[in-house]
Amino acid sequence: MALLGGGVGGAGQAISGSFTGPAQALEIIGKHVYAYSGALVIGQTAVTMLEFTSGPYYSVVNVSFSVTRGAGGGTDNYELAIEMNGSAVMHSEIGSPAGAEGPLIQFDKLLIPPYTEVKMTGSNRSQDVDHDCFLAVAGRRYQ
Repeated sequence: MALLGGGVGGAGQAISGSFTGPAQALEIIGKHVYAYSGALVIGQTAVTMLEFTSGPYYSVVNVSFSVTRGAGGGTDNYELAIEMNGSAVMHSEIGSPAGAEGPLIQFDKLLIPPYTEVKMTGSNRSQDVDHDCFLAVAGRRYQ
């Protein structure tokens, strides 16, 4: 996906760095980069939460995967997978008891090289119950 200069939230119009909503693009504001998936319904089939191509710089980012779910049911096993240029680079699966909310999976200081296609997918491997999940990426770019 094309980088639009920062803060456009997928709207395609530069708005002086203002956040306008979730987008699958990596947003840039000065030396900082970020992306937010917004609420995505995650079930047993993997869902692409964020997908972008980095520019002529490398970035060091923190990745946080969280879920909002009700009190019913048993333990769910949430999975987050990160690919760079089609190769798996990070994978984590964690059990989450019923009623749990907040960050479940976190990767700190993930380095994204220049001109790299990044794809982050999430799934719930244990039940047929779908839940709202969120993915946030935030960090710094270096040239």
